[in-house]
Amino acid sequence: MIEGGIEGCSALFLETELAASPALGGLGPGFFAAAMVAGRLAGQWLELRAGDRYLLAGGAATAATGLALAASAPAVPLALLGFALGGAGVSVAAPTLFGAAGRGAPDAERGSAVASVTTISYLGFLAGPPLIGAVSGAVDLRAGIGLLAGIALLLAVAAASARAALPGAGRRHP
Repeated sequence: MIEGGIEGCSALFLETELAASPALGGLGPGFFAAAMVAGRLAGQWLELRAGDRYLLAGGAATAATGLALAASAPAVPLALLGFALGGAGVSVAAPTLFGAAGRGAPDAERGSAVASVTTISYLGFLAGPPLIGAVSGAVDLRAGIGLLAGIALLLAVAAASARAALPGAGRRHP
């Protein structure tokens, strides 16, 4: 939900809330995507050092901080930084959750476990932009981005307290 929300709404946010030109607005998804790439490339290295739970909680907290910064930004550069932090933070969520699903299921059920996580992930991609649109229509786009920050914060809290849900949570994996 967070990924789809940032990807789908960051340019619109920059243009409507901060009066950015379309060229500057296009930097929102660009900064987000670049940070996603960097986070995914560094994710395995980080996971080996921190473990699933801490990586997911830390990534989600980073995303929440970035999205809160973007939602409250008075200027384009701060919003871009916020979207980049959001991308870097959320970039580790899918790989971490897919890996945990595979490691946590018996061999015969790994495919089903990963498929279940994938299905839920795609539901988030579908639900994120309309949810932000509904909140934005009722309040404004800052509130929609703020909602994403709140969702990221909930993910951080859930990951930090989900010791049993993430196999080997808090441990490093070989």
